[in-house]
Amino acid sequence: MYCRDPQMLSAPTRRLRRMRSLVNSIPIILLTAFVWVGVLNLIPSLSPILSAPGWALLAIASVFFALPGVLANVSIRNGTVPCPCCGEPFAPRTGFYIAEECQNCGFNCRTQTRRGDF
Repeated sequence: MYCRDPQMLSAPTRRLRRMRSLVNSIPIILLTAFVWVGVLNLIPSLSPILSAPGWALLAIASVFFALPGVLANVSIRNGTVPCPCCGEPFAPRTGFYIAEECQNCGFNCRTQTRRGDF
């Protein structure tokens, strides 16, 4: 059964949008941290000055973004995160990127509409 009431869909959709943004931002955050550490290793004169903040950035990105993002990614892929509209698993058969539409009913978590709705 599909839910079309915008007030009932707002809280679960907000949670789903936050999980999607966390999962989809993992590669960018980790790439930035690894580039920072790589630049510090390529330029030895900057290494004594900026190496501690570089490793701290990598540790912060790993602990606060990557670990929760991987857990959210696993929960979305295992089907434990339901679609707010149809209640089925939101995106169990996707690649690394989590799309904004449900694979079952076509509910868009950004616009809170389904394909075919007015």
